[in-house]
Amino acid sequence: MNKTPIDWLRIRIFIVFFFISVFFVVIFLRVVQLQVMEKEDLRGLAEKQHQRVVELMPNRGTIYDRNLAVVAKSIDIESLYAHPRQIGNTSRVARRLSPILDRKPAIIERRLKSRQPFVWLQRKIPPQKAERIRNLDIRGINFLKESQRYYPNLDLAANLLGFVGIDSQGLEGLEFQYDKYLRGQPQRMAIELDARGGEIMTQLPPSPAALSQCSIVLTIDLNIQFIAEKALSQALSETRAKSAMVAVMDPQSGQILAMASRPSFNPNALNGCHPSRLRNRVITDIFEPGSIFKLFLLAVALEEKVVKRDDIFFCHNGSYRIGREVIHDHKKYGWLTLQKVIKFSSNIGASQIGKMVGGRRFDRCIRRFGFGAQTGIRLPGEVRGIIRDPDRLSDVGLANTSFGQGISVTAIQLVSALSAIANGGILMRPYVVDRIIDQKGEVIRSFEPEAVHRVIAPETSMEVARILKQVVEPGGTGTKAAVPGYKVAGKTGTAQKIDPILKKYADDRYVSSFMGYVPADTPRLAIVIVIDEPKGTPYGGVVAAPVFRAIAQQTLQYLNVPPTERVAVAQASRNQKKATTTDKRKTSPKKPRAQTEGLMPNLLGLSMRAALKWLDGMAVEIRINGRGVLSEQKPRPGTRLTEGTTCYLTFAPP
Repeated sequence: MNKTPIDWLRIRIFIVFFFISVFFVVIFLRVVQLQVMEKEDLRGLAEKQHQRVVELMPNRGTIYDRNLAVVAKSIDIESLYAHPRQIGNTSRVARRLSPILDRKPAIIERRLKSRQPFVWLQRKIPPQKAERIRNLDIRGINFLKESQRYYPNLDLAANLLGFVGIDSQGLEGLEFQYDKYLRGQPQRMAIELDARGGEIMTQLPPSPAALSQCSIVLTIDLNIQFIAEKALSQALSETRAKSAMVAVMDPQSGQILAMASRPSFNPNALNGCHPSRLRNRVITDIFEPGSIFKLFLLAVALEEKVVKRDDIFFCHNGSYRIGREVIHDHKKYGWLTLQKVIKFSSNIGASQIGKMVGGRRFDRCIRRFGFGAQTGIRLPGEVRGIIRDPDRLSDVGLANTSFGQGISVTAIQLVSALSAIANGGILMRPYVVDRIIDQKGEVIRSFEPEAVHRVIAPETSMEVARILKQVVEPGGTGTKAAVPGYKVAGKTGTAQKIDPILKKYADDRYVSSFMGYVPADTPRLAIVIVIDEPKGTPYGGVVAAPVFRAIAQQTLQYLNVPPTERVAVAQASRNQKKATTTDKRKTSPKKPRAQTEGLMPNLLGLSMRAALKWLDGMAVEIRINGRGVLSEQKPRPGTRLTEGTTCYLTFAPP
């Protein structure tokens, strides 16, 4: 049987064809893998070899005051970087750069040996250093323009403005709160590289200033801010206090004209700055307000018609027991009218008024003034303060709250609540940013005055102002806050601080304060000053009141607010003539005869209310015995009265 011969040629051809087919299939699959499946990854690798993408941040927007004076701006500055693969002798390069960068050679060399194609050596180098490094002409060492924040007024308004980080992100204050507007959107730029990794600049990178961002315009006036900070710094130096703060507000609109804390900081040089200097104490620090809180007690009591202006209160000669506790006054007062309770700042009188108001009603009313809640000023870090639950408030607790202890507030709450009394009873939301503008100056967002709600009636506001004027007049606790040419309505405060170790009030640590508005009848400024732990005399009328006077006097002059005292004196003169004429026409034996100013009037035969009303406004202390009509008085009628004279009045049944 013949066998068919094997066609080895055909087999060889088939084998060759098979391997060629497999080869082409493998090539095809590889092409598919590279061109389709790994396309994006390979493109990225190619771009890294031939170009580098750099993210460019725009300059932060400028911050202006209300008059468009620059408060914070950004400038272009050089940042130093390296291409480690292009560096030859890294040790030699590190030694050359070390004295210029003020860094150890080992640290620089470690970065130069990095496997990364791009490393920062030092960000934001001063121009002098950048020029010295350029003169070294080192291959692989280059510069890139970045943005640096600059505050031309140094520490002025620093606690309000805040500061930014190395990458120009806002970290505190207004810089943080409005970061998304000020920072803008970053842009990316592709830089071509040659075969050795060198940069081929086909176009110059845009300046950070040319990129898009927004700017903000504040309600702050730099001139008023300077006045406030200068007065605050002087007070801090003279009293050697732990800290101090001030807020100046337009009571009609809620605009903050100045806000400052001491100690402060320079945002251009933050290295080594203690964190306690960085915070805005006006919104972050809580404290017991002390006697300045009697102002709101007065407003509540009058609004709720619990008291009337002619009401009198017995102040127990300076010592008043409530349960196991004893409340003291700084002087031994007997009977005081409502006005003199505020004028002389009697704790005992305030505690009696607080009892008449009641815990729940007082709590409800002071919350309407904004205490116990954030004001909504749109600044980071604002706290709510502390108000105790009225249902858990003892009689002693209510008495303490009435004169400003056992309650914690912030300075921004105080100036907002004070403005509500000054403007006729409307609580305005405080704000510090007037508008946000783009690079063309067009407004993209604005902030308008916002009324929260009515707190008290206009009539109550006027009555409170009438009483608060007496605080600053002779005999009151706030005479050092008087501003020549203007009527001032204000209140002093001196609050003991809690000893954190002993858990009781310390005898040598106080918060001294003063708050007021001016001119009293047509308010333009509401000002709150708080000085923490002054050395020596702690009284707010001595420590804080002069700061108010300095700020108010200079600011009123700066704002060209005309004086009001001449008008007031003329009106008082007319009233006095009218009263004298009226007295001459009256023949009632129970009315005192007209007296020369500064002399003790003849009060014999008057009721207690009428006698006290006649003495109201005189800088004297009153001691009362008995009930009925006045039967005996000391000093005798016609005796010249001086500030602090004690008048003894004896009453007997008619």
